Amino acid sequence: MNAIDATDAMTLLGAGLMIPAITLLTQRDVARTYPALQPALHALGTPSEQTRVIGGMLALVGVYLINGLLTQKIAHD
Repeated sequence: MNAIDATDAMTLLGAGLMIPAITLLTQRDVARTYPALQPALHALGTPSEQTRVIGGMLALVGVYLINGLLTQKIAHD
């Protein structure tokens, strides 16, 4: 995979994560609404809504930050 493919993949990942992220971050009781997530939430120590929102936003920022860094690297090479 070359660098351009990597930035395209990161862009798709970021865009593709937006709707599920917004949906999950705005749910009060995620474990009840999405029972399949119960093991993951339990492994994370059953985080509060505030902790989930902060973690989710940091993950999205991380995806876009990596995408931006890869794009800048390509532009300067």
